[in-house]
This record gives sequence, structure tokens and C-alpha cells, in this order.
Amino acid sequence: MILMSAEQWWFFLAACTVLNTAPGPDTIYITTKTISQGRLSGLFSAFGVCSGAMVHATAAGIGLSAILATSANAFTIVKWVGALYLIYLGYRAIAATLNGKSSVINPQQELHLLKINPWKIYFQGVVVDLLNPKTALFFLAFIPQFINPDAGAQLWQFLFLGLVVILNALVIEVVLILFAAKITGFLRNSRFLADWLERCLGLALISLGLHLIRAET
Repeated sequence: MILMSAEQWWFFLAACTVLNTAPGPDTIYITTKTISQGRLSGLFSAFGVCSGAMVHATAAGIGLSAILATSANAFTIVKWVGALYLIYLGYRAIAATLNGKSSVINPQQELHLLKINPWKIYFQGVVVDLLNPKTALFFLAFIPQFINPDAGAQLWQFLFLGLVVILNALVIEVVLILFAAKITGFLRNSRFLADWLERCLGLALISLGLHLIRAET
């Protein structure tokens, strides 16, 4: 049984691309990691974010995300935890520049960073995505529009389409990472500029957290 026609697939992929290109918490987070710590950190962050998104897609497919959509309390709890986590990351980034422990590294140190804590970078990306309730609601609202009732088990359709959305996002994020790393690498070679860059990125994360607090179901 064919899931969708060729025309429907093109429409689905075009919609995914438009939605994944729009700036959001995940995209901004990945960009800040790339600008401050380079291409490799950005890639591990993207893999983490996409892993978290797959958890959201799975939860939406089996109906757990419906709890966030229908329960104001559940949505508020996840929203506040996610917002406070982003604010904490932003505060820590700013504080690090004031005590001489900035996380900004120059391009020559990227491989060293990867050897030290690649899983920490990955896990942080997973947490950032998992604590964004908007991701769960996105899958819950978007994917069912493309489910074919005559094409078999709807859960597997949901998971497959969710994977397509996430792979589409990963491609876009990799392009963004390569571009951001290319144009900002020179900033990280100057400690003065790097510190101010880290402070600006910290403020961006704090602003993102405050924006998430204002989010509604």
C-alpha cells in the first residue's frame, strides 16, 4: 500500500523544509553552540536535538503527547523546566566569561573538545529538545495530516514520517552549522571577542528561555 502519491510527498517535504528553516529554540541553541565551540560541537548538538525530537515523535505517535495538548498543568511543568534550563545555560555561559572559564574555543581546540566531552554535548542537545513542549505539539498537529488510513498501521506511518521530518531538519541544521562555523571562526581566535561573543550567546539563551515561559498551548 502506497503511503502517499509523488505530489503529496513533494508537498510534505516542502512543508517540512519551510517549518524546519524557521528559527526556533533548537535551531538557535545549535547555532549558539556552533558559534562558541565550533563545527564539531554544533554537529553533536544537532544529533542530540534530533534524538530528542525522535522521542517526541514516538511519544506523539503512541498518544503520550496528547497529555501535553490537553493538560495545562503538564504543559506548564515541562515548559517551565525547559525555560529554566535554557536560562541556566545562558547564565552559566555569561558567568564563565567573568571568571576566566569561557567555553568559547578557537578552531585549533575543536578536536580536543571532542575527545573530552562529546557525549556531554550530545546529551545537552537531547535535554534541550525534550524540555521543549512545542516540539511534542508540532508532531501531534503536523504529522496526522499526512497519515493514510488505508496504508496500514498508523503508528508506524507516524514514526516513519516523523523520521523524515527529523532527517530533513538535520540536513538543514548541518548546512547552518557549516555556515556559522565558517563565518565566525575568526572571532574565536581573539579572547576578547570570544568572551563578548559568549556573553551575547548567553543572553540569547536566556531570552529564549523567557520566550518559552510565555508560550501557550
